[in-house]
Amino acid sequence: MRFEAILFDFDGVIANSKRLSTQALVESMAEAGMHITLDEALHELSARRWSDVLIRLEARMGSEIPESLISQQYKRLSRRVILEVGPMPGIEAFLDLTSGAPRAITGSSEPIWISQTLARFGLEHHFGAHVYTTATLAHDKPDSGVYLLAAEKLGIAPRRIVAIEDHVAGVKAAVAAGIPTIGFTAGAHILSGDAEAMKAAGAKFIADDFEDVADWIGWVS
Repeated sequence: MRFEAILFDFDGVIANSKRLSTQALVESMAEAGMHITLDEALHELSARRWSDVLIRLEARMGSEIPESLISQQYKRLSRRVILEVGPMPGIEAFLDLTSGAPRAITGSSEPIWISQTLARFGLEHHFGAHVYTTATLAHDKPDSGVYLLAAEKLGIAPRRIVAIEDHVAGVKAAVAAGIPTIGFTAGAHILSGDAEAMKAAGAKFIADDFEDVADWIGWVS
């Protein structure tokens, strides 16, 4: 089957950012007296938008998280993630290879983070206005809303689109929208068992890098 469009999660598929940002969060929580391991945070928090991360952290703490801690977290993210994060290996070549295919971002991060990071990577021209995120929607993944929105905006039936996701929640969201989905395991944040979990969630294929993605979708410009 030839896919007519490609949808990309952002953090963990385009930006190799999840391990850095989650480590910063773990350090901030430790200073507030709440200890969570990096692996626990990667499993429970790394694929979620910031508003939902706060809800989950407050549930663990049993109290509201102070505004000062939130501010500290953003500063740490600014220092470490914005300055250190790089594009996922192979993403630039893959975007060039599939330049004839409509594409969109279907992430969970704040729009400003996505737009600034795309600009820093020099990749914004590949997506134009087609940048969608659950941060602006009522529900986060695994709700299918962001995927249905992207398909509607592109004007292409979900079954004719392929999605690339790096987390179970994202795979479930895309599958619920009727979109064939690739589980992507190239990111530094991927843990043992993640590939199997994405497969169990409905991923049609597990790709270790963008060469695997290109081979599976069989789409070249």
